[in-house]
Amino acid sequence: LLSIVLSPQEAVVLMIIPIMFSNISLVRELGFETVKSLMDSYLILVSSVFAGTLVGMFFLEVVPSRLLSLIIGVILISYSLIKFRNVDIQQFYDSRFPQKIKKPLKGLMGFSGGFIFGSTSIGALIVIYLEYLDLSREKFVGFLGFVFLLISSVRVGFSYTLGYYSGSD
Repeated sequence: LLSIVLSPQEAVVLMIIPIMFSNISLVRELGFETVKSLMDSYLILVSSVFAGTLVGMFFLEVVPSRLLSLIIGVILISYSLIKFRNVDIQQFYDSRFPQKIKKPLKGLMGFSGGFIFGSTSIGALIVIYLEYLDLSREKFVGFLGFVFLLISSVRVGFSYTLGYYSGSD
């Protein structure tokens, strides 16, 4: 909705801060030991999301507004269709890919999700992947909050460094 009033780039940068603050309470509820345990278990995912987010932020400046709007629309519609059709991603993933390529796929999925999040502030691909992990609701919500909090904190610093917060508006 913000991209109706602002350019998509401005809307993306503006949304970083509310995303960051909305996840603080989720992480506090989960607790440090649980976050640490999940981080140890899913280090490849978190690292690749982190890297993809940073690369995505650099692309935010060069992607034309119309293309960014189109990408955001396609992502939201695709995510809605996946949820509406109740697609079982775990079954699809397990039945289609041999074990030896699942680890690189985790990294690619994390990087892609991070790239999309970094350039659009839409974390749908990250959410889909974390849903695949079949964590308890408490762990899922808390870990998702942790990942978004971590990445959003870095995005604020990078946005400032890249000059995204220097506009007159």
